[in-house]
Amino acid sequence: MQALKLDALAGWRWVAGGWRIFRKQPLAFASLLFFYALLLFGASPLIESFARGVGSVLPPLLADLVALVGGLVVAVVTPALSVGFQQACRLSGSGLPIHPILLFAPFRSGRPTLRRLLVLGVIQAVALVVIVFITIGPSAFRSDPPPVDGKPAASAPAAPVPGAAPGEGGLTAEQQDAIRKQTLALFKQALTFVPVAAIMWYAPMLVAWHGLPPGKAIFFSVVAVWRNRSAFAVYIAGWLSVWMGLSIAFSIVLGLFTLIGIGSLAAIVAIPLLLSMVTCMYCSVYPTYATVFVDPQAPAAPVVPPPS
Repeated sequence: MQALKLDALAGWRWVAGGWRIFRKQPLAFASLLFFYALLLFGASPLIESFARGVGSVLPPLLADLVALVGGLVVAVVTPALSVGFQQACRLSGSGLPIHPILLFAPFRSGRPTLRRLLVLGVIQAVALVVIVFITIGPSAFRSDPPPVDGKPAASAPAAPVPGAAPGEGGLTAEQQDAIRKQTLALFKQALTFVPVAAIMWYAPMLVAWHGLPPGKAIFFSVVAVWRNRSAFAVYIAGWLSVWMGLSIAFSIVLGLFTLIGIGSLAAIVAIPLLLSMVTCMYCSVYPTYATVFVDPQAPAAPVVPPPS
């Protein structure tokens, strides 16, 4: 297997390719993404609520363990679900209907493939735990915030900000320091997540569609991302520019609508627009695969042709 090396402008073609996939069946892909997000992001609050319920009758340490294990389970199944979403993008080139059940296609692909995808999920979960531990520390795995001066954080008195009157909502010195630390931690997480993204970008598809073991899939994923690092830089910059342009346009429209007294209408319009753009982002992952790797079992030609 060989990962092709594309020019930098391929990154922008990937962005456009995501839009071309989405516009074929916009409602189907939007519903698919909604169901995908519901499975991933909806499971964590349920697990956390269950952990809090357990914590009311069991030691807090056990409740923290339940919450941690539950979150790791979500991370473990993420590669399999992501392959299901990309399978939908893959089939859209043949004009086949898209439905949320496609998310579970990898779970019906046989035990060897599913086992390899779950191994990838375990690797991803371990990597995420290491990232959080390095950037935040052990306190990130506690359900309750650490005490302040011997008192629970919720009941610890807050020092007023100089010049801020009580009740004005000014941030305390401790809150400002916490915000700075949280911002720094998020920045560190973003940097440390880059290697994880390189590992997991192509690996699930290589496991599911090419039958590679997890180790080889990770190796080829890293090689492919590195060989096309300029294209990925343009890809990231392209999506950032799209989001910035949409944010500016929405701010202008919101200001105009507010002037004429229908500001709430702009917020209503923004919801489907936001969902559409996020769906396009997820759909654009498939063109990055289809132009870098040659899939002999693909039912259709790559959505975005490679450069001549």
